[in-house]
Amino acid sequence: MWIQTAWAINASHSEGALLFSKYVLLFYVIYQVLSDEKTIEFFSWGHVVGCFIFSWIAFRDPVIGRLETVGGPGVDDANVLGAHLLTGIAFAGFMFFSTPGKRRWIALAAIPFVLNAIILTRSRGAFIGLLVAGVAAWYLTPRTYRRLLYIVAPLALLLLQRVGDSSFWERMDTISVRSTTEIEDFSARTRIEVVKANMKMFEDYPMGVGYRGNVSLSPKYLDSEFLSPDIDLRSAHNTLMAILVDHGIPGAIMFVILAIWIAYTLWQLKSLDRLGLSPSLGTYRAAIGTSLVGLLVSGQFLNLLTAEVQIWMIAMLAALNNLCHRSLVEHKESKLSGPKFVQKS
Repeated sequence: MWIQTAWAINASHSEGALLFSKYVLLFYVIYQVLSDEKTIEFFSWGHVVGCFIFSWIAFRDPVIGRLETVGGPGVDDANVLGAHLLTGIAFAGFMFFSTPGKRRWIALAAIPFVLNAIILTRSRGAFIGLLVAGVAAWYLTPRTYRRLLYIVAPLALLLLQRVGDSSFWERMDTISVRSTTEIEDFSARTRIEVVKANMKMFEDYPMGVGYRGNVSLSPKYLDSEFLSPDIDLRSAHNTLMAILVDHGIPGAIMFVILAIWIAYTLWQLKSLDRLGLSPSLGTYRAAIGTSLVGLLVSGQFLNLLTAEVQIWMIAMLAALNNLCHRSLVEHKESKLSGPKFVQKS
């Protein structure tokens, strides 16, 4: 992004370059701190507690319409907040699986509150991300906890059905191609027109216009009826479209490489189960992988390019990757060395 300042035309690009520089530092700090299983557990609990606090604020102070914000930095939009909270459900669920004693019930108690907050956001992107994340959870769950997952998953769907109110399900019904009202039809047309406009922006600026350029250019490429009425602008409702417009071909290549690395690392960590990876480390793999899949899918319906929770998850995955391989090497060395006997004098 700093290199892109040489040709970026959007005035706020330097702000984005500084933001991502901070994200690099944040990534490094998390990667260095999460050096053992205990610190990963503490970090995971911190994330669950943070999502519960957001959800408790939403539960305590109900709003009319959509829940747009709970006061947290970087989650001041209903869609981004919903995507953030779905990662909290993933971690709470897997902490329930693997944590012994009373703590597992604390994790279980947090899930209905976090799910309720997601429902209050009315975010269709977060809802689809949550459903697809469930499929990822099935694949990434260690075999030890697979039977428990088969029991809990139907209960989670039942809880979702019970907690969701009629207005939530009416909004989720608009996900289908067949629209039933004029408002729903206009919403679908708006998203199609935004994608078309972003593709035209990319054709005109294949190397990218700079951070948040898709928002700044929207009045030139969209009819006024498709712009937000309060600010006369429209942001991309798709992370990849935002990357294409803001950062062009170089940014898209970097994003694809990052997605491939995430998929390969998760597949590699999953293959370690047959080599004796501990179920506890396997649950962290499942929680992180489920969260990243949910964010990737949600990002096809909203712009999560600057969502900080993604930095946390990717840094955790890198740290966990090192820890899992180191754990297997230590396990192999302990088996080769065998029991040690101390000779009495």
